[in-house]
Amino acid sequence: MQEIIPIVVAFDNNYCIPAGVSLYSMLAHAKRERESKTLLSNPLFGGGFKR
Repeated sequence: MQEIIPIVVAFDNNYCIPAGVSLYSMLAHAKRERESKTLLSNPLFGGGFKR
């Protein structure tokens, strides 16, 4: 069975770059056998979650 790791990231416009670096690093070093479900929340998106 494949393990799914849920990831939720909430940030404002002041943290767009650090959030992007964090997500990139995490995904670049993740094992390929694992699947991740990522939700992002930012006021730029209207405060809702985007997949």
